[in-house]
Amino acid sequence: FPRWLEARGGALPDLASLRANLATDEALLAVTPAFDGVYILAVSRERTAIIRAQETRADLVGRIARLRASLSATGFDQEGAHILYTQIFTPDVQAALGKAPRLRVVPTGAFAALPFAMLPQKPVEHIDRNTPWLIRRYALRIDSGFRPVVPQKLAAQDDRMLGIGAPLPFSQETQAIALRQRGGGAATLAQ
Repeated sequence: FPRWLEARGGALPDLASLRANLATDEALLAVTPAFDGVYILAVSRERTAIIRAQETRADLVGRIARLRASLSATGFDQEGAHILYTQIFTPDVQAALGKAPRLRVVPTGAFAALPFAMLPQKPVEHIDRNTPWLIRRYALRIDSGFRPVVPQKLAAQDDRMLGIGAPLPFSQETQAIALRQRGGGAATLAQ
């Protein structure tokens, strides 16, 4: 069966724990390649689905590689991206995810390199402002494991600030004028 432990986070939580750690407007999708196929786990507060993708592991991993290789400013493998979407977001998976607007994705193996946000939900002939990207359906969060998401409180530890920019972007003369106007001195790194 799938090696869900590859999704970092230590011991695997049970289904009740997974559900309890979901926000009311959130669902979870885990995608993992196994020796005999690719398995998808979809969990919401109300439903769960575990399915095996129709295409083989090798076919799906190949599609991911081709999609990533095709990404350019002029386009990408739109057909392959949609096929990946249909293999992962089957009707059973979509039913399990329900209407949750937020989706935590836990991908392992080659699926960790899949740009989920750009998967089109419908076949796409050309890209425009109405392209049905997956990111238009879900606010996506890619996680490395099943561990509950704990909000972190960020606070400044002191009043120091380090700014890094392009060294010597102007002539020495321009720098001297700017220094006089600012009324400051050269920055130094703290030891």
